[in-house]
Formats: sequence, C-alpha cells, structure tokens
Amino acid sequence: MTHESAAFPPDEGELFGTRPSGTHERHQAAVARTLGWADEAARRHDFHDALAWLKTLEATGEILPDHYQRKQEEWTRCACANVTAEAVQSCLPGTSPHLGRLPSGP
Repeated sequence: MTHESAAFPPDEGELFGTRPSGTHERHQAAVARTLGWADEAARRHDFHDALAWLKTLEATGEILPDHYQRKQEEWTRCACANVTAEAVQSCLPGTSPHLGRLPSGP
C-alpha cells in the first residue's frame, strides 16, 4: 500500500459498486422531480412535453415505474389524437391550424 492510497481510502461506491447514499438520494429526488414535471405537462394537456420528460429519464438509463409506463402509453395516444385533431381542423374551410376557427362574414 502506498502512502497515497492510505490517505484516500475507497469510498462506499468503490467498495460495493454502488453510489454513496447521499448521491443516491439526490438521484431519486431528481427522478421524482422529473416525473412531477411530466405529470404537470400532462395536466396542461401538453402530452408531447410529458413524453419528453419520460424520455429524458429513459435516456439516463432509468426504468420507468409500471404506472408511468401505462401513463406513457396513454399520453402517446393522447398526443397522437391531438395531432390528428389539429390536422383535421386545419383542413376544414375557414379554419387556421394555429388560430382555430376564423371569423366569418364582413
């Protein structure tokens, strides 16, 4: 053992191959906040944003809890339905895809 390694013993993460407790707690808090932001976006009917928050977690290697996997499926259907409704609305005479129904008459 060198003097250098004696001065810096391995931390818990190095010993057990896991994150230290404080880091794990911060990670869990970040996951909870991200899921909360997804729920908040869904309450605003912004399903694309809600799905993006879930994809953010998945991109970090996080596995979504079962009930969020079900929400992801539901939000995907809602996002697709919303896009379809907007597409249909934009094809109707006298409508604008961004503004909705245009005023009629002079």
